[in-house]
Amino acid sequence: MLLVCVTTNATMAVTLTAIAVASLLASSQSLFALQHELVPSKHLGGVGGFIHLLSNISGITGPAIMGFAVQYLGGYSSGFALGAIVDLIGILAMIFFVKTRRQPDVATATA
Repeated sequence: MLLVCVTTNATMAVTLTAIAVASLLASSQSLFALQHELVPSKHLGGVGGFIHLLSNISGITGPAIMGFAVQYLGGYSSGFALGAIVDLIGILAMIFFVKTRRQPDVATATA
């Protein structure tokens, strides 16, 4: 996303954005596996619902924040830089806060 900020070629900007979106979609699939790995099965529905709530909130607020960044922070480059910062915060949160694997449920494993 940071490369999109400095490119002057529209084709390159669209290509880089497409690569970023494809990477985002590819990584989101692993989150479901991670959720099943870390969360006890009796809480999967609630945690999954909360994850979808956060996703929908970001889908609602993201375009508005991008609009404000374009208007008040100096153009699209600032919006893409802000998006890259949010991505970095998410990566760091995963590195520092997701550390343990849960043990398989005995009832589920024997059923």
